[in-house]
Amino acid sequence: NRGYIRYSVTFDTSNGGFGLAHVPPATSFDFRYFSFPIKITGKINLDKKYFGFISGGVMPAYLVLIKEIPNAVVASFNSSTPQTGNNSGFIDITDKAQRYDLGIFGDIGLGYKINDTYFVDVSFRNQQSLTSMDKNGSFPEGTHYNGAYVFAVRMGVMLK
Repeated sequence: NRGYIRYSVTFDTSNGGFGLAHVPPATSFDFRYFSFPIKITGKINLDKKYFGFISGGVMPAYLVLIKEIPNAVVASFNSSTPQTGNNSGFIDITDKAQRYDLGIFGDIGLGYKINDTYFVDVSFRNQQSLTSMDKNGSFPEGTHYNGAYVFAVRMGVMLK
């Protein structure tokens, strides 16, 4: 699930001082993908309990849904002022984007072996799409690529 909300902020200099003026946020998008990461991992034991790892790979993905949430709906979550416009929810714009995506990723992390069976680790991942979301010029702002930074905490089982 990938999504973002873009916000606009301006400074209000009326009344002789500085302050933040309320500017309705831009449209919010919610991207839903089914992805299948294929990766190679290198691991190094730092001592009996701690280990480090680095991994990378490719991630084919299939676009399930893109929801566009109109300005008025987003603004209504951020303001007590009644909003006008389309408050019905979201607009399905899935047909405006490419259904298939191919990306690359890399992550680095540290782990701790709880015992011979269980471990916990923390990692940081950077992933970037190689294919554009744009389908026949559907996005007037230009070509769009998916990208993300992910911080993860996991608990796992060691296979022997």
